[in-house]
Amino acid sequence: MPAGDGRRASPGGLALISIATASAFSSLGPAWTIPLQFLGGQAAAGGIAAINSFGNIGGFLAPFVMGRLMLRPQGDSLALAYLAGVLLVSALLALLVNRRGAMSGQGPFQNQFIESSSH
Repeated sequence: MPAGDGRRASPGGLALISIATASAFSSLGPAWTIPLQFLGGQAAAGGIAAINSFGNIGGFLAPFVMGRLMLRPQGDSLALAYLAGVLLVSALLALLVNRRGAMSGQGPFQNQFIESSSH
């Protein structure tokens, strides 16, 4: 399938893009479970709402950022490097999450909300 400038797309490139897309989408399921591991009750609902809000903000801003990057020289490479950087930062942040409360089933904020709701 010819590209717009006469070059041909390589099957290897298509396979790599498919693997990258599958890898990015495979993180969606576990991301929704993180608030449930650390927060209880209404706090977990707030955590899920925060994830949803960040996704909506990203969905709104990403086309603007990508469009501005694509206008620069070598913009396609720059835009893809930006996306890779954002994914790397989000993966590092997910690794920094404290798993101490997740193993015991007791989140660090769970007692606080249980105690405050019993008054």
